[in-house]
Amino acid sequence: MRLFLQSVVEYYTIDINRVPKLPNSESKMEEKRNLPQKNDLLWWVTIVVFVVIISSFHYTTSTMKWQYHLVFMQAYFIPILIAALQFGIRGGLGTSIAVSIIYFPHIMLQWGGLVETNLMRFLQIGLFNLIGFLIGWKAQAEKDEKEKYRQTAQELRISIEKLKDQSAKLSELEQQLRFADRLSVVGELSASLAHEVRNPLGAIRGATEILQDELSENGKPNEFLQILIQETDRLNKVLENYLSFARVKTQHVANFDLNE
Repeated sequence: MRLFLQSVVEYYTIDINRVPKLPNSESKMEEKRNLPQKNDLLWWVTIVVFVVIISSFHYTTSTMKWQYHLVFMQAYFIPILIAALQFGIRGGLGTSIAVSIIYFPHIMLQWGGLVETNLMRFLQIGLFNLIGFLIGWKAQAEKDEKEKYRQTAQELRISIEKLKDQSAKLSELEQQLRFADRLSVVGELSASLAHEVRNPLGAIRGATEILQDELSENGKPNEFLQILIQETDRLNKVLENYLSFARVKTQHVANFDLNE
């Protein structure tokens, strides 16, 4: 009987460690929000180089070659646009102000500084700052929007990871519940088997006692019959243990006052 019960338990036993779990991939919780410092430095160096080269062309070229000065003046938009697109308002407006400070002495010293003859150049300084501000503001707004989307995607990624973990835990709990359910089936089978074995044991013990009484009346007590009765009692106790283990205990629910 012990071998039979052991085989039934092994048949219904589930190895929970073999249950497949959802992959729990580790992802980075934080991403870099700004460009790497080396790239920022490279962009600033590029902007400074453009401003220095264009300004040197202005200061070293004769004012008689005014066509070249028109080209150089428009070339100032290159570093201003680069700074505005890469660093927003801070970069665009800061670079345009720096260009204005550098370009203003060129107007005053080499072009005489008269408003009537240099109106276009003075307006160009205002245009530098206007373009630097507007492009920088637009680029900064796009960066802020991208950052908002990035944070939303990051929060969504974290939520997905949490859902994966919860799904894995639920799957494990489901397997444990199935295991417990099958154990309850094993308990019911054990109880049924114990009842089936208990009835013949009772009959065997009763028949043995009758034989022992008849032999005792004839004055011939048999020790083998006594051993048989003891063994049936022992088997009956084993069955009682199985039945008490498999018997469902009644749960009682009561209310308690925690304030007491």
